[in-house]
Amino acid sequence: MKRTLLVLALFIISNVAATSADDTTAVVQQVQQTALEISLSGGPQRTYFRDVTTPLTEQRQFWGWSATGKIMWHPDHILSVGVLTGYALFSTENFTKDDIPLLNEPFKLTLEAVPLQLALSMQSGGFEINVGLGGYFLSSTVTGGNAVRQANTIFEIGVSTQASYMLSLGDTFSIGPEINVQLMSNRGILAVTPSLRAKWEFVRY
Repeated sequence: MKRTLLVLALFIISNVAATSADDTTAVVQQVQQTALEISLSGGPQRTYFRDVTTPLTEQRQFWGWSATGKIMWHPDHILSVGVLTGYALFSTENFTKDDIPLLNEPFKLTLEAVPLQLALSMQSGGFEINVGLGGYFLSSTVTGGNAVRQANTIFEIGVSTQASYMLSLGDTFSIGPEINVQLMSNRGILAVTPSLRAKWEFVRY
């Protein structure tokens, strides 16, 4: 065991010495990788609810869309940190007199969200995995005729995960597919969005 540890230590020391002695190119490249990045992604969204959204329907799955924006500080080759925000339309429901006989005019009920999260990302070989930790500002809106009423807006804790593969289109711009999964377990909401993502390293040093 001691002999194995000694050989491993000598191997690490020899590699560090060889790198620091005359390979300054790798150091320069690592410094150039340090950057501020901004990315935008969006696409159609499928939302799954644990419970029914209203007593008037049994529907628990809805189509919507979402868009996500991130600004990240990328200080090395693997890890970056930043903030995430955007918009998500979780559900849209339309009701008429067939649903509510006393209804004078049709109305629409929507559930929307704006995320505000701390983003942590790992990048390697074009692949990138991002985790967003924080919450969502949830808003329920009732629209009927020309009248719009904004219902209560609440803040709900949630997480999001994005996995993407980026293709370089130049020195600082890349684009690629992304899967975005958003989860609010307290509300029983799970949303999955296949997206197209674009990333730009607008500051590099």
